[in-house]
Amino acid sequence: ESAKRQLEETGVYKYFDNLIYGDEINEGKPSPEIFLKACEKSKVSPEEAVVIEDSVLGAMASNKAKIKCLVVEDTMKFSDEENKLVFKKYNTLLDIIGNL
Repeated sequence: ESAKRQLEETGVYKYFDNLIYGDEINEGKPSPEIFLKACEKSKVSPEEAVVIEDSVLGAMASNKAKIKCLVVEDTMKFSDEENKLVFKKYNTLLDIIGNL
């Protein structure tokens, strides 16, 4: 309920067809479970999907799921080794629009 409320308050909830919440998975990141369930629920193969992340654990999970990971380094910087998990990096979420 908390996640749904936050998405509604920010005005982005209406843009999602499917959502997966933490109580629907058994293992958190870096397990790929949440991303694979989202693909399954959306009927999208991992090869067709992208993940937008700002964390190393999220990038690790995306990589394990074989999903391209777009990273926004807004709160932390990735190391050279962690950058190997990334398909493409952006400075802000707005930079992603039109650049997929």
